[in-house]
Amino acid sequence: MKRIPSPGPPHFAGLLLGVLVLAACSSPAARTQANRDRDAQVVANAVRQLDLSGARFSMDNQLVYRGGSVPSGQELVFQSSSTNGTFKDGQARFEYRFTKSSKPAVYDMVVDESRLFVKAHSGSSWKTLPAGDAAVLLPLARLETIRQTVLLARDVGGATVNFAGGGLYRKYRVTPAGPQLEQLEGVVFSGGDETAFLKTASGEVDVFLTLTEKKLARVEAHLKGVDPQSHTVQMIDSSIDLQPSRVSDIQAPAGATAIQVSDLFNI
Repeated sequence: MKRIPSPGPPHFAGLLLGVLVLAACSSPAARTQANRDRDAQVVANAVRQLDLSGARFSMDNQLVYRGGSVPSGQELVFQSSSTNGTFKDGQARFEYRFTKSSKPAVYDMVVDESRLFVKAHSGSSWKTLPAGDAAVLLPLARLETIRQTVLLARDVGGATVNFAGGGLYRKYRVTPAGPQLEQLEGVVFSGGDETAFLKTASGEVDVFLTLTEKKLARVEAHLKGVDPQSHTVQMIDSSIDLQPSRVSDIQAPAGATAIQVSDLFNI
């Protein structure tokens, strides 16, 4: 697992007690709807608090297609990473390094819940498109989407204790409901196609909070689905590491030109 910044060594006795309490709370026999609702609210509050106060982040994404329209025995892989990113009050700004077929490119991006703004890193002309159209390439870039996924989840597991980066963290496993699974995977289907997609689709969002203060530290998404028409398998693995920070307000670029998602990396 990628290193998560350590909050520092907690007192051993308090640490041990916290581990025992979390282990008891996460027992399958003890899980009720009230338990799930309580844990969902804890996670959602942590996401919201970080979004309002501001944070720096780094993000890694991998999108893989295989089968169906992809030649047999081959797979199409898209890698991307983001550094020096900031979140603040419903918006994110970051540098986006995108690689397809070993050809890297660098873009500047600003995203909110409805719009994505993008320009070549060396350019000055901003383009814009609906944020959902590009969700498959950066499913964790919108904190409010993560928060809604948690609140509307099909299931939220109890916290388990995980070591990472020299510290202990509360890990919550979130199983998205159908609409949020489609949203995270960036697909739009209706009728029989939607039913067929949801039968094959699966997803897990893992949220890591600091052990004592319950602050958001990391989110992972592992998603899979099959296009009901082409039968192409789509797999997404994405992670984002976050650090509460004092950051500047983020402004949406003015005068951006609307484009289609097919033109996203031809600017």
